[in-house]
Amino acid sequence: MSIYNLKKSIERLNETLSKIDQSTFSTEKKDLKKSFFSFKDRKQFYTQESIESNIKLIKESINELNDILKSKPVEKIKAIEIINTLDSLYSKKDFIRLKDSLNTLYEITSLVNIPQKELLFNKPKKIPEEIRSEILADINEIEKCFKFGCYRSAVIICGRLLETALHRKYYELTNNDLLEKAPGIGLGKIIAKLDELNIKFDPGLTQQIHLINQMRIFSVHNKKEAFNPSEIQTHAIILYTLDIIEKLFKQ
Repeated sequence: MSIYNLKKSIERLNETLSKIDQSTFSTEKKDLKKSFFSFKDRKQFYTQESIESNIKLIKESINELNDILKSKPVEKIKAIEIINTLDSLYSKKDFIRLKDSLNTLYEITSLVNIPQKELLFNKPKKIPEEIRSEILADINEIEKCFKFGCYRSAVIICGRLLETALHRKYYELTNNDLLEKAPGIGLGKIIAKLDELNIKFDPGLTQQIHLINQMRIFSVHNKKEAFNPSEIQTHAIILYTLDIIEKLFKQ
């Protein structure tokens, strides 16, 4: 995790904490399935998810902080001490100390001059005009998500990109619009339908699609433990997605 993304995680965590009503907020997770119709429970669940995922991201930065603060031993020790107390402060609902600790950690990271990450992904060159604006809008959104460390969101949009591209490819090959006949069809079923028509893809391409679909499923659906793709995993998924779209429409 980059220091730039660490600072963004601190900002997001501080923003979430500032919106919490400490008198009613609980750190204990409820079964979301049992509370499906309770807006209050669902809101608290997603707030908990946001806090816990950002704390996890901050904790994953310890090794990089160790390295980048070598010349500032006092600040390095202080930063690590703070990071090691985040879980405890959260579980105790000591949000005042938690926010103070985060502010101190942010000040320490600000001592390091970190250039802002500007990573632009190469857009596929041959996108059908009918879906071009939608594809480019999603790619721009992915770039923003990746830049600010919203990796789950980036992976989810990658899945949507593939759905758009594969729906269009199916239409070009069959003249049938699955968006009208089967609007909720998933990536796996689209591939299966193409296979039924004896339309084959390169095996490597199919494997890439299945991998992205699995990552998207883990990112969207509630699991026992929240799935948080790393920066490296997300970067790879984005590159795979753009590579697939390029190959789908290369002819």
